[in-house]
This record gives sequence, structure tokens and C-alpha cells, in this order.
Amino acid sequence: MSGTYQLDGALFTKNPIAKRWQRQQIATSGVGESIFAAPWQLQMTFSHLDVATDVAYFEGKWLTGGLHTAVLPHPKTGHLTGFTGVNIQSFDYSFSDVGGDAWTESGPSLTLTNIRLNATGTV
Repeated sequence: MSGTYQLDGALFTKNPIAKRWQRQQIATSGVGESIFAAPWQLQMTFSHLDVATDVAYFEGKWLTGGLHTAVLPHPKTGHLTGFTGVNIQSFDYSFSDVGGDAWTESGPSLTLTNIRLNATGTV
């Protein structure tokens, strides 16, 4: 168990090895200054994932649809923070012939969007 990050009150089965917080640029001002959307997005990359446990967990959450609660490191402080109304935009992974489809290849990723920093607290 990861013991840290959560989706809908359930701990991640494995922690990501890299996290990338970003905001989407939606326009530019008359002088060329970037204008960003209010929600943030978080792309997390994992090492190899076990199909029976890790992929089943993440894919199950993604395929459920709807908005989720999440406990994630805050992009400005790094402290674990509860966010509500989080969307799972994508969960991407691939297999190799070597592992008999029991393990993913390196680099599976999970992208969470609609993360509003003002909608934080305990979830």
C-alpha cells in the first residue's frame, strides 16, 4: 500500500515516481500575457504496475466516471490535501510480451483534472 495518496477514500496501491502540476493556458491578453484556467491538472507517472492490483485499482476508478475526491500533495506547499470535484482525465499504460501481460511497461500515467485549489480540506 502507498499509505499517502487517495481516490474516493481508498489509498493508491502504488505511489507515483513523478508528479507534474500544471494549469492550462486558455488565452493571452492584449499584450501577450498568458491567461490560465482556474483548475489545475496533475499528471502522475508510475513505475511498472501489477495488472491484477494496481491497474485494476486505477482503471476501476477511471471507468467509474463522475467526479472524485482525492488526497494529493498540494502544488504550492507539498502537504497532503483533500480536493473535491476531481476528474480522472486519463489512465494510460501498455504491456510487453515478456511479462505475459501481468505487469505494465515502465511509464504508466494517470492524469487528474479540475483540481481547484480553493476546494480543499478534509475528504
